[in-house]
Amino acid sequence: MATSVKGPKGTEDEEFLSLVMTLLKAIRKKLPLIIIITILFGAVAWAGSKMFITPTYRTTFRVYVNNALDTTDKTSITSSDLSAARSLASTYSEIIKGRTVLTKAAEKAGMNLGYGRLSNMISVSTGSASEIITVGVTTSSAEMCVRYAECIIEIAEEQVSSIVDGSSMRVIDEPYMPTSIYAPNYRRNAILGAVIGALLSLLIVILRELLDNRVRDEDTLEARYGVAILGSIPNQDSASKAGGHYYAYGYANADKEAHKK
Repeated sequence: MATSVKGPKGTEDEEFLSLVMTLLKAIRKKLPLIIIITILFGAVAWAGSKMFITPTYRTTFRVYVNNALDTTDKTSITSSDLSAARSLASTYSEIIKGRTVLTKAAEKAGMNLGYGRLSNMISVSTGSASEIITVGVTTSSAEMCVRYAECIIEIAEEQVSSIVDGSSMRVIDEPYMPTSIYAPNYRRNAILGAVIGALLSLLIVILRELLDNRVRDEDTLEARYGVAILGSIPNQDSASKAGGHYYAYGYANADKEAHKK
């Protein structure tokens, strides 16, 4: 008769599977608490965003860079023209987000802010067409957002014409009135808070289970210490609860008989 012997790998696999099943049972047991913590963290993140974060609004406008090298009788565009357009767009971008344009536009719009805060409210980028510049303006007021963007256009046009000879810029898309909050995203923050709550509660449950070195059953004792179980003593408290007053009565009589002797 052939006898199968389990090697070290089989033992390790069994231990790992046993550990996984133990953790899953612990998570299942604490699942209602995990759900409550998840909902609580999501609600706190949503309420915190509402109470402590000032909502902001954002508008954008796009301008076209007039290349001074372009001529009306030109029939083709060379790599030099494209390079000049990219260079000119980069120059325009630096002028738009420069201290002079932003501070003068802020004064014209009635905003008493320093250049550091003003620069954080502006984003300037060029798209696939290097002659087009997109400018984003973000403020805490929808009306001021549009007003500041219009002042930036006005001041930037003056600065461009005075700094770059023979070139100018034209507005393609005017600033629009934002109809919704740009930031914060309450739904995203609530979801993020819920995810953090779920992960944190799961981590606590798993760590408590891994750090718990109590022996709950015979299988755990054999697996941990590798010894055979010869016998077991029942839990008197559990037995008393399971059998009513029978065990309590029996132990009481045994104590009386011992005292008589």
